[in-house]
Amino acid sequence: MTHALRIGLIHLNVQYKEPEQNRAALVELNRKAADHGAKIIVNTEMGVSGYSFTGRQDVFPLAEPLSGPSVSALAPIARENQAYIVVGMPEKDESTGIMYNSAVVIGPEGQVVCTYRKVNGEARWACPGSENQNPVFKTPWGKVGVLICSDTYYGLMPRTLALHGADLVVVPANWPPSGMDPVDLWRLRALENGFAMAVCNRTGQDRLMDCADAQSCLIDHKGKAFLVESSQDSALFVADLPLLENGKLPSSRRRKIMDQRKPEYYGEIYLDLRMIPDQTDWLGLPKPEKIRIFALTGGDIPGLMKSVLKDGDDAPRLAVLPKNFTAGNPVGVLESLANTHNIAAAALLQENGGPAMAVLAEPGKITRIAPFSGAAQNPNEPLQTVDFGPLRIAFLEKEALRHPEVSVSLAKQGCDLVVVSEECFTPDDHMLMGGRTLDRLALAYSSNDQSGVILPPEEHGPWTVAPQDKTGAASIVLDTASLRTKRFQERINYSILLKKHNHQEE
Repeated sequence: MTHALRIGLIHLNVQYKEPEQNRAALVELNRKAADHGAKIIVNTEMGVSGYSFTGRQDVFPLAEPLSGPSVSALAPIARENQAYIVVGMPEKDESTGIMYNSAVVIGPEGQVVCTYRKVNGEARWACPGSENQNPVFKTPWGKVGVLICSDTYYGLMPRTLALHGADLVVVPANWPPSGMDPVDLWRLRALENGFAMAVCNRTGQDRLMDCADAQSCLIDHKGKAFLVESSQDSALFVADLPLLENGKLPSSRRRKIMDQRKPEYYGEIYLDLRMIPDQTDWLGLPKPEKIRIFALTGGDIPGLMKSVLKDGDDAPRLAVLPKNFTAGNPVGVLESLANTHNIAAAALLQENGGPAMAVLAEPGKITRIAPFSGAAQNPNEPLQTVDFGPLRIAFLEKEALRHPEVSVSLAKQGCDLVVVSEECFTPDDHMLMGGRTLDRLALAYSSNDQSGVILPPEEHGPWTVAPQDKTGAASIVLDTASLRTKRFQERINYSILLKKHNHQEE
């Protein structure tokens, strides 16, 4: 039995508005991939036509139905080699004239076995795909899902594929190398869902985009990229994805992650806030202003606070400390630090052998709330938050970072800052913490050996990390006004995300 699945990525130099030339190149390269033993062959987004069109009339002559020339040209290759071929093209529904940015999957019988229509469609010409489409198809190696390019940017659409049982997600893409590194984003999606990803980007110059250095990649179910390639010319990239001894894609990691979900806590994700330009008044949030946030690394916390804080500063300040940063009476020490330095201090603390609680100490005031780990709060109620100064704050244990539903739910409650107070962090934890800021949340983290503050991306740039300095403290001034306008992915299948008992389709 074969213990690897060979995957081919057709990294095409797409010629703008030259469908016959592109189709000929696709046939040649897909046949080459099949000759190299690839059983799943992924082509780039809109590989038949090119990408940047000015409107419906511009793309209309290039769009084709599922029975059109591109599927007809590639079907014999799939049939003769018992392979699956994923091709990106402008699809035309002949009964309505509606056009879609589509990825079409041709199976080993030469028939279309799956069609995915991009949800974040091109606004000038494409109709967005339905949230109720289920772009998952069965193969001898397990279930495979399909997304297109920017549909991977937010976390809920990839999560729905994991719930549909996909252990590999194929992604045709047109993602030029600017702003956020998309390979990091795709690693994040694989890591938090436990599925592998095969992403086929493109090369060459489109009407508006320079994709000469764009990267295609293959990522395993643990978020490790073991193929990352680019090419100035059209190229075939081939790699083997390891299988289990039974010849199946690994699935236990995905199943475990899905079983750890707590959908009864995620109810706010379905709220439609597209018409709310600023959350402050709508959600009754604290008046926005600037606040300095400190994240301190473990050790001599009282000494560190004394060295980095300027007493007498009247501006709001919040210090985030490691979990159980001191023995004895940790709440008393936290309260003393807050009173001494006229600051709010927050940490995850255990008192008298009880469960860890998030404690926020302000001068003369102590607030305790259960940090969200999916076990300590009342189900069917919003995730708990607390307001301090200009901030709405949530406390998470790091196990909750793996679930994008948590950060979306918090963002739709107006949360400005997530606090993660732990004893240690792994590189995977850092990736997950950064990923949660894509929902327009800042995040402050603190442990015994590292600390930092992460700010969400601007436009399509990367998230920004203010790491600890040589003293062991990270510090940043946050203007909460910058976090009050949030954007959310819509056209989401909320039913599968919120179905109780961790419904999974296997």
